[in-house]
Parts: sequence; structure tokens; C-alpha cells
Amino acid sequence: NSLCEITSKLQACTPHFVQCVRPNNAGKPDVFDSFHVSSQLQYVGVLEMVRMIRYGYP
Repeated sequence: NSLCEITSKLQACTPHFVQCVRPNNAGKPDVFDSFHVSSQLQYVGVLEMVRMIRYGYP
């Protein structure tokens, strides 16, 4: 019975995912490596998602 309750609560939820992006490989404050950040965003698919949204999907 409790498993059914948990399952129904989970099905009613909208999941959100958080992806942390490191600004540099050295871990130094106030240093931004645009190539490193771009590589991370490409790896997790953010750049492709932005392209799809730009063209109206969904």
C-alpha cells in the first residue's frame, strides 16, 4: 500500500536536473576558462538543447 502511495506521488512530480559547471580546471577563484565551460556544456547536451529550443522544439 505504501509503495503505491510513493509511486503515485512520484508520477505526479515534475523532475528537474541540476548540472554544475566548473569555471576552470585549476579551481582558482575569479578565473573563467570559456573553452572549459563550453566543453562541459557540450558534454551534457546543453548546447544541443538550446539549438532545439531556438528552432521551436517543443
